[in-house]
Amino acid sequence: MEIEITLKETIKPSSPTPPDKRILKLSLSDQFTPVTYTSLVFFYPAASGDQDDHHYVTVAERTQQLKKSLSEALTHFYPLAGRLKDNVSIECEDQGAEYIEARIKCLLSDFLVKPDAVLLKNLLPAAIESTEAATGSQLLVQANMGGTALKSKDVVIPAFMGDCIFPQMDLSFLKPTSLELIQRECVMKSEKVPEPTRVEAVSALIWKCAISASRSSLGLERKSLWSLSVNMRKRLTPQLPENSAGNCVGSILSRVEEDADGVELGDLVGLIRKGNQEFGENYAKKIQGEGAQLVMIGFAREFGEMAMSNDIDFYLCTSWCRFELYEAADFGWGKPTWLSFASTAIKNAVVLIDTKDGAGIEAWLTLSKEDMALFESNQELLEFAAVNPRVSLS
Repeated sequence: MEIEITLKETIKPSSPTPPDKRILKLSLSDQFTPVTYTSLVFFYPAASGDQDDHHYVTVAERTQQLKKSLSEALTHFYPLAGRLKDNVSIECEDQGAEYIEARIKCLLSDFLVKPDAVLLKNLLPAAIESTEAATGSQLLVQANMGGTALKSKDVVIPAFMGDCIFPQMDLSFLKPTSLELIQRECVMKSEKVPEPTRVEAVSALIWKCAISASRSSLGLERKSLWSLSVNMRKRLTPQLPENSAGNCVGSILSRVEEDADGVELGDLVGLIRKGNQEFGENYAKKIQGEGAQLVMIGFAREFGEMAMSNDIDFYLCTSWCRFELYEAADFGWGKPTWLSFASTAIKNAVVLIDTKDGAGIEAWLTLSKEDMALFESNQELLEFAAVNPRVSLS
């Protein structure tokens, strides 16, 4: 797939950030969150009836409108135009967001016949593990195969209040190791999977197949831990407003011991639900008020030790279900044909996203090469899921 970069530009906020907002202190929750490049790619069909000459004019108009709208949005989301400093704060000096335009010599319909997770990385403005992704702009935007124009909607003004809820501390972090990782997409129809909630059921299915793959690859049984990220905003007292911005998340932990033979889907669903209940009792109620920092540090230390252990298979799952991403990505020319999570450098990572029709869940997984080969050929998985399926243009 040939990609030609046609424009690189830095988009700055339309209005200067006030002096009293030039430094945004990170919260303790922000500090505990690893620096990762979260990448989403949205695919839109070309406007119907566009002829070549008219199309290029439309592209120019749309890209200008996109840049203008991005500039206005950065006025409200000013930390995205800043730069991270020493894992303590973001300098909001209006440095800007990186904006790139490119042309791709490929038909959308051809690409979506069988989307390739490796090729998806080529559509990103920076490589996942690059220095630019880790230390550069907080926001990177790349417009491929044409332009865009934003739809007028009610503006939601973000509230950056994390440090008031979880005051920061002086912390040090371990850096992730470099491994050869393979990413796949699985689409699961929720009505085929038993048990009450979609996220519980799909998580249990993926976890079960991952356990099987790991044990077959290693030739031995060992502990397996499933971590499911949860939104903390409504679990705190008082609840945080919906527009509160920052990493206000927690992790539900569920464990399978190495001697657990014949573990079934229902068992794993029960473990995930039990983990959710214990999280509310043992963590969510204790991270506010006196002693909250010690609770968070203790949990983070335990979490980190398990994640780095060579004796445990540790899976990190985050669900973007019910985020209404397809609705949010209507920038004035309709909803995207498809949106995808492009990649991550984190081993054993799972991202769940609603399918466009809402009838199923797309699960994006990053596993080792050996585990992925076993995982995607698992017959129980294939009973419920399609691996890298064709995407419909309708």
